[in-house]
Amino acid sequence: MNKGDISAKKLKKFRRLLLAKQNEVLQDASFSEPDKSRRMPAELSDTPDHTVDSGGGGLGCDKVNRFKHGGKRLLASIADALARIDAGTYGICDGDGELIAKSRLETVPWTRYCAKCARLAQMGLLRSEDSFEGSDNNE
Repeated sequence: MNKGDISAKKLKKFRRLLLAKQNEVLQDASFSEPDKSRRMPAELSDTPDHTVDSGGGGLGCDKVNRFKHGGKRLLASIADALARIDAGTYGICDGDGELIAKSRLETVPWTRYCAKCARLAQMGLLRSEDSFEGSDNNE
């Protein structure tokens, strides 16, 4: 696929979606800093006041660590997608080389795979360790 396969207008839209998600993840990541004055999103905390405690290794810290790891993977996938836009290869499946449906790109703009190959990757039948295929149910 080259840049002509997805209109310039659509590519700008996908770039905006990717940059917005990148910004969202970076803002969420600020909650994991070891600063007691920062508040953690309620869904990531199991403490009544939802604060991040910089001490101890309780369940809240475990959730923050999992969030930070997933956030780093997602940021890498977003950066990869932005690079593919620049290279003119955005929208080509890394699994089979086919075009990824625009509806899928709108749902998971950082995806590297068409729906068929994403299922194969989730089953471990396709190399996918570098991808973050929307485990937040955005597929």
